[in-house]
Amino acid sequence: MQPTKSRDPYQFTVTIASQSNSHSMTISLDELKEKPIKELMQLQDDVASAIAFRKEADRKELLDKIAQLTGEYGITLDELMADKGKITKPKKEPGKAKYRNPDAPNQTWSGNGRKPIWIINHLAAGKLLEDIAI
Repeated sequence: MQPTKSRDPYQFTVTIASQSNSHSMTISLDELKEKPIKELMQLQDDVASAIAFRKEADRKELLDKIAQLTGEYGITLDELMADKGKITKPKKEPGKAKYRNPDAPNQTWSGNGRKPIWIINHLAAGKLLEDIAI
């Protein structure tokens, strides 16, 4: 289903085609404005169904084409799914703790990222980070 432009900016033509038949209709936005909400909602549901159908049909067609091409060239599923040449960032490990909360020793901070509340409170009390360095 592809809208095509017409001379009137408030009209468009929708062509619905399948292997067995083709259907074309012109929809005027002015006409749509006059339709009852129930009809408009039904039209919306019909269009959503047509879109879902088209997506699934295109997906199946693509899968068939991939199967045909992989068969012609002798490509296996493992080869197809392999990430050869894929550039990935190495996973970043959590930073090593540099500071420990003296009131709750299980709380640490690496010095990177947002300062935890206990660091903010420590500094606000006029103390230094060196005082709680590990």
